[in-house]
Amino acid sequence: MGEWIELSKYPQPTQTGQCNRVKYELSESPYGEISVLNSQVVNEELATISGVANVSIDGTGQLEVNYNNVSETYYILAVDYDEYALVYSCFNSGSGKRRVDSWVFSRTGTLSAAATNAINQVINQTQGLLKEYYLPTSQSFASCFYYPKFDEPQQFIELPGPCDTSIRGIPDFNTTAYEGTWIETARYPQLWQVGQCNRAIYTPIEGGGLSVIHSQITNGELTKIQGIAIVASDDGTWQLEVAFSDNNEIRRSNYYVLATDYLNYALVYSCANVDNGNKRRVGSWKLSRTGILSIQDNAAIDAVVSRTQGLLEDYYQITEQNVEMCFQYPDIAQNDDIIIPGQCDQTISGVASFDVNQFQGNWNQIKRYDPVTTICVGTRFTPETDSINVISYEVVNGEFSLTGRTGRFNSTESSGQITLSMPVVGSEESADTIVYILATDYTSYALAYSCNNVNAFQRQVRAWQLSRERTMSPDGEAAIAGLIQQRQELHEPYFKTVEQHDICPEPSSAFLFKSSIVFLCVCAIFQLLL
Repeated sequence: MGEWIELSKYPQPTQTGQCNRVKYELSESPYGEISVLNSQVVNEELATISGVANVSIDGTGQLEVNYNNVSETYYILAVDYDEYALVYSCFNSGSGKRRVDSWVFSRTGTLSAAATNAINQVINQTQGLLKEYYLPTSQSFASCFYYPKFDEPQQFIELPGPCDTSIRGIPDFNTTAYEGTWIETARYPQLWQVGQCNRAIYTPIEGGGLSVIHSQITNGELTKIQGIAIVASDDGTWQLEVAFSDNNEIRRSNYYVLATDYLNYALVYSCANVDNGNKRRVGSWKLSRTGILSIQDNAAIDAVVSRTQGLLEDYYQITEQNVEMCFQYPDIAQNDDIIIPGQCDQTISGVASFDVNQFQGNWNQIKRYDPVTTICVGTRFTPETDSINVISYEVVNGEFSLTGRTGRFNSTESSGQITLSMPVVGSEESADTIVYILATDYTSYALAYSCNNVNAFQRQVRAWQLSRERTMSPDGEAAIAGLIQQRQELHEPYFKTVEQHDICPEPSSAFLFKSSIVFLCVCAIFQLLL
């Protein structure tokens, strides 16, 4: 019983590969049958055939083996059970000829001198066997390498044999050009990478290394792991050694950048020996600067994958980088802007058939996304023929402050969309900002919203919960809460309460006309709504 490793054989039409082996196991059959599994590696694929063997009871060392309902008789000519075996088969092919097959097996892949002599002696004594007819069977790591087929999703990719030491990273790797953000488009499965929206940010540090921050989204939660990458040696392998700190433990890995143009794509490879070098655990990542690989980028990566042992296109898992997968609510400090993943929704619209005349008048801010540094904050809307006068009011250090702006109402769509002219921070110029009235009953509550893309991956969102009174009505709370549940970019924990009091001043038309004390603040509009 057990496994036998083939060292040489007579030529066989059904055995064209290398790394041939046969395994015998006692089956559960009540007839004492033996299960037989033959395997070989052909073009980096494992081929197997299974059968059933019955042992002769007359002590002649015959095995009757049935493969695919075809029976053949094999003779064990020599065996010591622990080290070597010599197997023989013969059948008449007609025309006075016979076909002879023979195999030399070992338990370990090598034979001692004594075992070799014992086998050669039997070969010399057996008609039909000639030492020169035996072809050597390679059992090298290269010959035995194959890509396993996995029926179930894997936590990692483990392959036969040790890591290929001939693999090299790209020469003269430029760490400076490699800096910045890389977005993962596909990867080999990894134990520590179970999420989506995976990204890596490389920044320079003193000493010539790179700081590395890996991030991923798992079940809507952002997780990060930080490490340091350095060029591990100057031996021409261009190997990067990366040390990550994970749960107060240091995890070290070796990475090879197998391909990159620094501007668009990169292919990264990693390998570690396991099981005393009998197996290797391989990792690989396809990266992009933008999240999308062009046809040319994929062609460059595929060319390297196809010629690198251990890399197989079938093993790569697509990494989702869409808005749904990448969205999460980041932790945001109390006085920071609300910047979240994704781009502004270009399909959003305000209240249908919005009536600006009903909307006019004073609105008090009850809650908002923007930082809160003042009290009694509100906005007064006054429609004109082709514009809207917008007055923002608040109490700053005990003084009542007013700021005036002019807005445009999009009357062609009647969709609750107001365009306000805002000053650009650090500039004397102004820019238009669109504010959407997402919900209102005109008499008690309103919800206003604005969004601006910060970069290709993030957006700044502003939102205001407005009330005609100094508190929000129950109907207003219910209506706004329902809308917040429907809109991903609206998150109740981000809203900050604006302090309101019954004694807070409130502008009226007469007040605005008669008031001689007007404090103009340089605020962002809707800091007009402040």
